[in-house]
Amino acid sequence: MTGVQTCALPIYVDEDFETEQWGADDEAAARRAARWREMQAAALVLAAIEGEDAADPATYGLTPTRPLEGLGAGVAGMRLRVPAAADLASVTAGVLARFRAALADLEALGASIEERPMPQPPEAYMAHAGDILAAEAWHHVGRYVEMDGSVVDPAIRARVLKGKAIDGSRYQELIDLRRVRQVEFMRYMEGADAFLTPTSPITARTISPPWLTSATSASASSRRHSETAFVAHAAGAAPDTVSSAIT
Repeated sequence: MTGVQTCALPIYVDEDFETEQWGADDEAAARRAARWREMQAAALVLAAIEGEDAADPATYGLTPTRPLEGLGAGVAGMRLRVPAAADLASVTAGVLARFRAALADLEALGASIEERPMPQPPEAYMAHAGDILAAEAWHHVGRYVEMDGSVVDPAIRARVLKGKAIDGSRYQELIDLRRVRQVEFMRYMEGADAFLTPTSPITARTISPPWLTSATSASASSRRHSETAFVAHAAGAAPDTVSSAIT
């Protein structure tokens, strides 16, 4: 839950997660305030985009989640589900430590944490979603990627070109499988209020920002932009909102 703040210099978060515990000092208070603003902003965005979409029949008749209601009630009493250790095998030790620390914070605030294996390995969701995205990207922007002198990044170009080989029949199979997995995942979420995972399996690379002087660059390079480690999926959301990849 790393925020974007307007300030003269970027805010660095020390990689040692122990310094991220709430505490009572001014730095900890600033973190709490920043994360509260982030949570409010996320709730406002969700409130603005949820509900029926005239262009999407799958959204008709859905009950709004009303994320702004009870926003300040905290997490006490919430039932939070997390992947099993095997599902997090590709997560680096540093990220996993921060994730566990975040879970401990939530538990200390009154939430209950339940670990349960995901219905499918994360890699299966990602491969499945990758094929759907490639097919749709090829349909929409393939002509720009394939043209001579295309300025599209080679890595992105390769992903889009993969979609050229996915015909209509295969695409429909992928969509049908997505529905099966959406239902499967919603059943997995029964009895839980949210699903928590690390935001990213790896930490950001060390950088030396060009606007820092040489005297401070060495110090800055020992710190990283990193994320306190969880992302929630509201269990009350419609099956259509469950992504075909859990990333």
